[in-house]
Amino acid sequence: MSRRPAPGGLAFGLALLLALAVMSAAAPLLSSFDPTAADPGRILRPPDLVHIAGTDEVGRDLFARILHGGRLSLSVAFIIVAVGAGAGVLIGAACGLIGGWLDQAAMRLLELFMALPGLVIALALSVALGPDMMTLAVVLGLLGAPFYAKIARDQTLFVRNQAFVSAARISGASPGFIVTRHILPNLADRMIVIASVNLSGALLAASGLSFLGLGAQPPTPEWGALVAGARAIGLIQRTGRSDAALARSRRSHGRNVGTRRRSPDRRGRRVRDRRRSIPSTGRSFRRWEVADRVRYCRPADTRR
Repeated sequence: MSRRPAPGGLAFGLALLLALAVMSAAAPLLSSFDPTAADPGRILRPPDLVHIAGTDEVGRDLFARILHGGRLSLSVAFIIVAVGAGAGVLIGAACGLIGGWLDQAAMRLLELFMALPGLVIALALSVALGPDMMTLAVVLGLLGAPFYAKIARDQTLFVRNQAFVSAARISGASPGFIVTRHILPNLADRMIVIASVNLSGALLAASGLSFLGLGAQPPTPEWGALVAGARAIGLIQRTGRSDAALARSRRSHGRNVGTRRRSPDRRGRRVRDRRRSIPSTGRSFRRWEVADRVRYCRPADTRR
């Protein structure tokens, strides 16, 4: 028994998408900073009253870049869905209306394209054609067209056998008139629902390729590129902190080892330095005896 989606979750998703679209459209009104203007005096500033989200590695306001990046990311996602749905609906409606061997050949070709990994093809084409958001949008849209074509073709096969389509064909209506007046209006509601569902996938695909450096190029703000920049800054900071901690631990370890070699233990006994040869290895080690504890250190110089 299938469960219907909760109306509250759908309303929350639509409200969130609408809020992001409105904030991105009103980006110049919500932030007065230029998203591409660098300020060397405000590099990596934390959030404050002036910079709500802080600044990046060159002093650009992150809140302004997020808003303007949303304009580009959402626009590219809409273009991807529009190109895929438009091309797919036209191909599917034509194949379903014509039928015959041409329909079967086109469907087998579309199934071949659907079997190929879309992101890998988009990655290869982006590398070959160069990093550009419009090229990326068109490529991703065309790669998604076979999915829409299959659905449009099945719906067209159902609609063309209806009585009103047969009456229009008998009255002498042209195939173009039948498609525009009878087929496409019956496809619109289903295509709108499918396109709205695929909008999030298109957004993730475009942002993912931009994250890899194949979409928007610096200093153009885009959500995937912003995540890549933040990740690079985080890796640098974590690496610097770990290197500093490692250096401090090495320095303290060396100081403790040097002190232990010279100082007596807590009960006033001297630390004896003797050599002992381990039969299993044949190597000479220093054995440090402090009270009742014995510990072996690095190999000793046997030439002494």
